[in-house]
Amino acid sequence: MIDIEKLIASAQELEPLPASASRLASLLSDINTPLHQIVKVVSFDPALASRVLRAANSALSGARAPIETIDAAIARLGPGMVMALTIGSSVQAQLGDAIPFYGLEEGDLWRHSVASALGAELLRKSRPRKIPPAAFTAALLHDVGKLVLGRFVRNELREWFDRAQREGKLSRQQAEKELIEVSHAEIGGLVAQDWGLPEHIVWGISFHHDPRHATPGEGDPLCDAVFLSDVFAQRALGTLDARDVPEGLEDEILGRFELEDADRDRIVEAIRDELSEVMSWYD
Repeated sequence: MIDIEKLIASAQELEPLPASASRLASLLSDINTPLHQIVKVVSFDPALASRVLRAANSALSGARAPIETIDAAIARLGPGMVMALTIGSSVQAQLGDAIPFYGLEEGDLWRHSVASALGAELLRKSRPRKIPPAAFTAALLHDVGKLVLGRFVRNELREWFDRAQREGKLSRQQAEKELIEVSHAEIGGLVAQDWGLPEHIVWGISFHHDPRHATPGEGDPLCDAVFLSDVFAQRALGTLDARDVPEGLEDEILGRFELEDADRDRIVEAIRDELSEVMSWYD
């Protein structure tokens, strides 16, 4: 029997974000923050400054001339990508760990996380519907709850977990609920909350498998974007399990973004083409 209280407490035991990352996330979530305050935080972190400049000068950013200053780099990338670079560099090591309970080898979760973040950025550039900049960070962190569950749940329960999916025809989330009474998405939301990240990022993580539970009607653009980014990344990496996608939901959300199957396929192909470059930003 899983002790839920201990499991939730363990979500607070992940290595916290550095103070600079939390500070920058707070600044970037406020559209009224003056650029010079953001530049100051980035400039005092040489590794982060290097990543920001590298990303700003990449082909993906669309830079036509070399960008040599931090303020120009931040203006080029936008707050969403700068936030994801900041937080991603802080959690890369943890997200790079192997998680046997989920059948993830070293580097698998990090690769999927970056692919999802890239999917969010490509989606932001492709859609008529406005997507909040924080979608990039929420997509990057959407599976952080797997770290907690993978460390907490005994590996001998993996056989039961796998059998529940294979023989019981359950999705991973349904199997988590059966075995643990809580999903990795819900635990991930608690982690983001404990890290002091903005509420909309917490929501994007918590509801990334079924954003219909976040808001009714037209849905929440950030939650919808994180859902699609996750699915797009799985398609690009060849890891998509149809049981993990509620029937008809992908088409429903594509419709809300006024996108066709051809648009989805184009984004998936772009993730494959550009993933290595985006991953290099964090080296």
